[in-house]
Amino acid sequence: CCKFAANMSKENEKKIKEEIRKQLFSAKEELVLEAVEKTRKHADASFIEPLLLARLAGSADVHQSVDGVLNELKISDAEAALIEALEDERFVTLREQILSYIWHSGFQAVDAVAIMAKIAVNGSYMEAFEALTVVEQMTDEIQEAFLLEALIELRAGISEMDDSDARYPILVGMLQYLTDTEDQQ
Repeated sequence: CCKFAANMSKENEKKIKEEIRKQLFSAKEELVLEAVEKTRKHADASFIEPLLLARLAGSADVHQSVDGVLNELKISDAEAALIEALEDERFVTLREQILSYIWHSGFQAVDAVAIMAKIAVNGSYMEAFEALTVVEQMTDEIQEAFLLEALIELRAGISEMDDSDARYPILVGMLQYLTDTEDQQ
């Protein structure tokens, strides 16, 4: 009895998730918005990529809806999916938003500190700012190799940058924060 019910429930959940994925790529905006809302109830990390793709292709309403869902993620394995998306060339134009999702969701992302530094050095002012906010919220210990890689990236970026660049104080702030973190570990 119970095993049968559990299998039916898993089958039903699988069908629901497949339907949501189809709707996320619909040409009809209403269906896309409906699917985005459904991901709140059926959320798992496998929806990160489809949601980001829907955001790329969607209208301002779709952007806002996807942002609402991804800013409120509380699924532990979503952190890894968001970090992966930061490195995915398809989502270069969404890096600022992805960093914001990581920050809003309270993820630590300590294994990605070097990625944050690289984005701050090579990205826009807002990408650097969002990367700094993520780094400054890190309270978990950062592995020495990741920390050193981030420090090297920041020092190299700062040395090649004119101090009139708007990102300059952000990079200096991130470098100082990570140097202090290294001293405390």
